[in-house]
Amino acid sequence: LLLAAAATARQAGAKVLRIAEQAAFGAVAGFALGLARWPGKAMQALTLADVAYRTGSHVVEALGTTQLESVRLNQGGRLQEMACERLACGFGLVPNTQLGQMLGCALAPFGDSGTLALAVDERQATSLDGVYAAGECTGFGGSERALAQGAIAGHAAVGDDKAARLQYAERARWNAFAMRLHRSFAPGPAIRSLARPDTLVCRCEDVPLAALAGCGGWTDAKLHQRCGMGPCQGRVCGDAAQFLFGWTPPAPRPPLSLVRIATLAGLGARDPD
Repeated sequence: LLLAAAATARQAGAKVLRIAEQAAFGAVAGFALGLARWPGKAMQALTLADVAYRTGSHVVEALGTTQLESVRLNQGGRLQEMACERLACGFGLVPNTQLGQMLGCALAPFGDSGTLALAVDERQATSLDGVYAAGECTGFGGSERALAQGAIAGHAAVGDDKAARLQYAERARWNAFAMRLHRSFAPGPAIRSLARPDTLVCRCEDVPLAALAGCGGWTDAKLHQRCGMGPCQGRVCGDAAQFLFGWTPPAPRPPLSLVRIATLAGLGARDPD
């Protein structure tokens, strides 16, 4: 995703100075060598190859007074500064399970990462009768995996289990890719120690890491420090707190996305029929 994001930025006219991949060279090289099983992904990787790409590297600090002026990077254990005007930073992807959770679907760890996703069986059926799930809500693995899952779910939902089984091998192929991806690029231990006492965990309510250090869990942090009480309702800081402290993310509640008051008011004027 770093390479794809950098390519998009270049196409928009950006001058990309550095693509910092936190995974070690050995992990990235091993992943690349294994792409022979997925030739389309291998070609994509070659197309996105960039001279600014560095492994074993991550952003430690963004520097500036009134705006971003430079970033401090850890490159193989050595700190270096690089002047820049923009920074895009991410440390992995988290499945959006909120809709499934609201319906009552069970969660399960995805792979060995510990990330929670909607639990599904071989027919893509969730724990809730008649509800099927496919795509990133069951764990990230690319569009090909999502398409295979969607085909299985669709056939299973209409009772055509024979057609669904024909897609099992394709799904297994892309499940293997997803597991390899997660193992190779899993956030290293150094990422967990990046946050400092004054680092904001809850940006909506300006709650720093230091204020949460003594909390026993999500409910404690919410009641006593207002973490998760802002507009995002824990959608951002909930995942951050799970990563940093191992807390269970807050249970979702409607509305799942921010909406205007006028939109909610308009619902009352709709014809119930």
